[in-house]
Amino acid sequence: MVGIFDSDTATVSPITKEFLKNKQRENKLFSASDELPKSFIVMANGEVWLSQLSTSALLGRSRKFEG
Repeated sequence: MVGIFDSDTATVSPITKEFLKNKQRENKLFSASDELPKSFIVMANGEVWLSQLSTSALLGRSRKFEG
């Protein structure tokens, strides 16, 4: 995982919007749910996952797997 980003704040930037559009064109944009995304996760393999969970919820869950 490269990073977890808040959809509301990150997608204000035209650069981020273009990044996500490019990932969609490359078929590397995936959704973890049919719900409105609250965050997105950029993976080291170039995939981007949209999530209905907040960044804080995802961070909390990721810490459970550290160890």
